[in-house]
Amino acid sequence: MKNLIFLFAIALSFSASSVPAQEVKHDLRSMDFLAGCWEMNVPGRKVVISEQWMAPAGDAMLGMNRALTDGKMTGFEYLRIIQKGDSLYYIALPSENDSPTSFKLKSLTKNSVLFENLGHDFPQTISYVTTGPNTLMAAVEGLGADRPKRRRIEYPMVRVKCS
Repeated sequence: MKNLIFLFAIALSFSASSVPAQEVKHDLRSMDFLAGCWEMNVPGRKVVISEQWMAPAGDAMLGMNRALTDGKMTGFEYLRIIQKGDSLYYIALPSENDSPTSFKLKSLTKNSVLFENLGHDFPQTISYVTTGPNTLMAAVEGLGADRPKRRRIEYPMVRVKCS
C-alpha cells in the first residue's frame, strides 16, 4: 500500500509539472500606491523633480513630471500606465522626444512595479518602490548607446501636497 501511495504521489508531481504556467492577470488598481504627488528636492544642486499620478480609472493612470534647476524648467514628461488585456504598459513621452516609448510590465507587488523595454536605448527599465505611504523610489536603469556599462539613476521622492 505504501508503494502505491508513493507511486501515486510521483505521478501526481509529474502531471503537475507538465501543466503550463498560467499568466498572472495584472490589474491597474494594483498601481494605486503610485497615485498622488511626489517630489525630490536637492537643495545643494538647486534641483527639484516633481511627479504627479492620477488614480487608476478607465483602464489608465495619467502622470506627468517636471524637472527644475535653479527655478527654471529643464525638462518634463507626460506619462501613462494603461491596461491592455492581462498586462500593463508604462508609456513615456519626455520633452526631448517626438514620440512615446512603451515599457511592458515585468513585475508587480503591492508596493513595487517594474516595467521593461530591452529594445529601447536608455532606459531599458523603469521602476517604482514605496517603503511607506510617504516615500517612493523611482529608478531608471539600462545600457546607453554611448555607455557600454549598465547604469542606474535613482530618484528618492516624498509625498507632497498636490498643488
